[in-house]
Amino acid sequence: MNRKPVSFLFAILSAVALLFGSGCATVPDAADLPEVFTGRVVSVHAGDSLVMLVGSNRQVRVKLAEIAAPVLTQPYGATSKQALVNKVRGKMVRVTVVGADDIGRAECDVYLDSRWINQEMVAEGAAWHFRKHSTGTGLGAAERAARQKRLGLWAGKQPIPPWEYRNMGSTVPPSEDEHPEPLIHIGL
Repeated sequence: MNRKPVSFLFAILSAVALLFGSGCATVPDAADLPEVFTGRVVSVHAGDSLVMLVGSNRQVRVKLAEIAAPVLTQPYGATSKQALVNKVRGKMVRVTVVGADDIGRAECDVYLDSRWINQEMVAEGAAWHFRKHSTGTGLGAAERAARQKRLGLWAGKQPIPPWEYRNMGSTVPPSEDEHPEPLIHIGL
């Protein structure tokens, strides 16, 4: 018996399994999405970024609109991510698409029941109000209140916004109690 066809077939099937191991299709373009949809949050990448499972097999990358969480390697980055994990991981959420970011993620307002998660993250000091991309939704007031109360990242000496931190390279080490964590993923 010739083993070459069997080995070749095995190699092809292995490659396909690696590429599509979860059995889920990823939606790379926010333009393909309806304006409002629901899904289960299957992973959280940062305090302002998550992946949802929509329908039975469609993964959608979502960036929480008008907010910016600390980068995982900067002070409060891991804590911000954990705050979003605690709120939405494994839960059904409703999102309203407001646009797309530079890497194709849908920029969305995320709701868990009647709670606006974007605003909660800012109000708790887990993210900045990203004024550059804001449409005046009241997130500014939430950030001012968090700053005044020194909540979350505002308890730090001089929190550096992520857009400035990225321009600095990795010259600012994370605080001693902050350690970058790997992507949190749950199986469904």
